[in-house]
Amino acid sequence: MEQVRCPITGSRETEAVIHVPDRLNDSHEACWTVARSSSSGLMFLSPRPEQDKIGAYYHEKEYEPHSSLRQTSGFRNALYRLARRAALSWKARLILAAADALPSHPSILEIGCATGELLQELQRRTGARVYGSETDSKAAAYACKRFGLQVVTTSLEKSSIEGPFDLIVLWHSLEHMHHIGEVLHKISGLLAPEGSIVAALPNPSGNDAKLFGENWVGWDAPRHLYHFTPGTLAALAAQYGLSITAMNSYPPDALYHAWHSTALKLRRREKHPGVRSAIGAAWQGFGVMLSGLRKTEQGSSIVYVIRHARHSSVHTTVP
Repeated sequence: MEQVRCPITGSRETEAVIHVPDRLNDSHEACWTVARSSSSGLMFLSPRPEQDKIGAYYHEKEYEPHSSLRQTSGFRNALYRLARRAALSWKARLILAAADALPSHPSILEIGCATGELLQELQRRTGARVYGSETDSKAAAYACKRFGLQVVTTSLEKSSIEGPFDLIVLWHSLEHMHHIGEVLHKISGLLAPEGSIVAALPNPSGNDAKLFGENWVGWDAPRHLYHFTPGTLAALAAQYGLSITAMNSYPPDALYHAWHSTALKLRRREKHPGVRSAIGAAWQGFGVMLSGLRKTEQGSSIVYVIRHARHSSVHTTVP
C-alpha cells in the first residue's frame, strides 16, 4: 500500500473523511479510508494499492464496465446490459453536444474505454478516427476484436498515442488514475487547440453521497482513487493549462447509485434486496435526479466539459 500526496499542492497533510467497504468484496468491511487534503480540500483514497497491484481489485465477474466479457444469463446481468445499451445513445448524444462543433472528420480518444461500446457508438455517429486506451488487456482485446477498434493497453502517461484529438472522453475513468498529474499533462498535450475534453465523474458532495454515507457506491474503493468536486477539479486542471467551461449533472447515475447503494447496505446487514427496497431505491434515485437537475452540485455524477484555459467562461449546463 502507498500513502498519497495531494496532486494539487504536494502536501501529505490529510484528515480522514470516511471509511468505506469494497462493494465487490464479500466481507463488506469498511476498511478503506477516503482522506481530504488539508491544503486543497481534494478527497482521495489513502493508503491505496500500488498501480501494479490494483488489477486484482477489478473482478471480471462483478465489475460492471467489463460486463460484456461475461457469458452469464442471469436476470440482473441481462437487465444491466439492456440498460447499458439504452444509455449508450444518450451518452453519445450528450458527449457530442457538449464537444460542440466538431470538424467534419474529427479525431476522438477515449481513455478507459473498457470493452469499447461507447467509443464504437461515437465512431458510428461521427465517422471519426478513434483510438482507445484501456489497461485491462481482456477488455481491450474484446474492443479490438468485436468492434475493430485501435486500443492501447499501456497506461496513458506511458503510451505512444499521438494527437491532436478534437475530443477526448473520460467517462468515469479519471478517478481511477494513479498518476493523475502525468495523465492530465499528457491529455493537455494531446488535445487540439480548439478541442474538448468530456469527463464524467461521481460527485462526492452530491445528495446521494450524503444520503448513503459509507454505502454510497460512488466511493467504489479501492478502484476510485480520487473524488472531485467542481472546485478541486478546476484547481487541478488549471495546473495543466485546462479549465472547466461547462458542467451538468448526469441523471441516470442517480438511479444506478441509489439501487446499488441500497443493495450494498442490505448485504452488509445480511439482508437481500426485494421489491420494497427496489421501490425505495427508485424513489430516492428520482429525488437525487431532480435535485441534480435543479442544481448541478447536488447531482449524483457530473459531466464536465474542459478545454484549454483561454476558454474560461463556465456554464452550469451542457447543451
